[in-house]
Amino acid sequence: MYDLPVSHSRPEGSLISVGLFFDRLADAEALDSVCATLVARGAEYTGEAWVGQSDPGPFSYVSDLAVMSVDDWPAPRVDRRPYRVYLMTAELGPVAVTFGKGDVRGGRSVEVLISGDVHDVDPAYMDEEDRIDAERSWRELTRLCRDLCETLDPLYAVLGLEEPTPTPTELHSGSYWSPATDFFVSDRLRPFGTAVFDQLLAGDVTRQWHTGMFYSYFYSETPPHQARESAELKEAMQRLGAAVVANGWVARVG
Repeated sequence: MYDLPVSHSRPEGSLISVGLFFDRLADAEALDSVCATLVARGAEYTGEAWVGQSDPGPFSYVSDLAVMSVDDWPAPRVDRRPYRVYLMTAELGPVAVTFGKGDVRGGRSVEVLISGDVHDVDPAYMDEEDRIDAERSWRELTRLCRDLCETLDPLYAVLGLEEPTPTPTELHSGSYWSPATDFFVSDRLRPFGTAVFDQLLAGDVTRQWHTGMFYSYFYSETPPHQARESAELKEAMQRLGAAVVANGWVARVG
C-alpha cells in the first residue's frame, strides 16, 4: 500500500476515462473485477476508497449516495461495498475506479479515471516534446483499455478525455455521439449489426483484439482537428446502443 498524501494519490486536473459496460457482471462484481485486473497488472491500492451500503437501491451517480471515505481499503467491512477505489500504477500514476452514470434500465459502467493534463492542448499546437508525451500516454491508455477488455470482455468500452461513459439508452436514443473518443465493441455484438462500423468509421484505425474490435480516432490519419463525419458516427453509436439493448444485460439496480 502506498503511503502518500491524498493530493498525490488521486488523479487530478483533466480526467481521461476508460469506461466499460458489462452485461454479465453485477455492478459490485464489475468494479471489483476491474480493480483486480489493475492489481494483476502491477497496481497497488493506496488505501483510500469511498464505501457505502451494500444494497443502495437505484441511483444515477455515486454522488447521489451517502458514502464515507476510508483509508485502509481493501480491509473488509460488514454491509459496505466500495463505490470508488484509488490505486497507484507505474505507467499512468494514480487512478480512480468508480461507477459511471446509471442506465434507466438498471446497471452502469465502471470507469477508470486517469489524469489527462498532457492531452489538454490541441495536438495542432503542441511542440514536438509534448506531442511525443501525448502519444506515449495514449499508447499506455490504449494498453490499459485492451487489457481490461480482453480480460473482462465488456459489451463496449469508451476511452475519452473529459467524456462520461454513455449508457446503452443514451447510445440507442442518439443523444450521445462524441466525435473524439476511441471505443471498443465486443465481438459478441456482431450478430446484432455492429459489423457495419467498419464502413461507417472508415477513417478510424481499427484493431482486432481477442474479444472484439477497437476503433481509434486518436491513431487515425485524419488530423485531430477534423472531426469524424457526424452522421456516420451518430448512426454507429445508435447501432451500438441497439445492439446492446438487443443483447441485454444481467438484471441489476445497485
